[in-house]
Amino acid sequence: MATDLGVVITVTAVAGGALAGLSNIGKAITTLKSSTDNLIARQKELNNIIGFLEGTRIDKSLQKQYDKLGESIRRLTNDYQALNRVQVAKQANAAEWAGIKGQFQGVFK
Repeated sequence: MATDLGVVITVTAVAGGALAGLSNIGKAITTLKSSTDNLIARQKELNNIIGFLEGTRIDKSLQKQYDKLGESIRRLTNDYQALNRVQVAKQANAAEWAGIKGQFQGVFK
């Protein structure tokens, strides 16, 4: 009986940990999305300034900043998409663990 209880406690702890991990991933996704949105807005501002200063010496410097922002946006977007895939996989695992937990609890009642 003690072993059965230990199994239920272990499964419950693992499932709880998986759910906590989902929360952390959700926060990271929100942060990445916000950062990406801010960079996109900054890139649009630079694009407008570059258009205004086109042909000047300053134009080349701004173009470099614009290109760097574009690369940062691409990296953040890739990170955001990767985290989304991880979150989907973790949610599927959490659902599976919840099912296993329910099966164990049903068996040991």
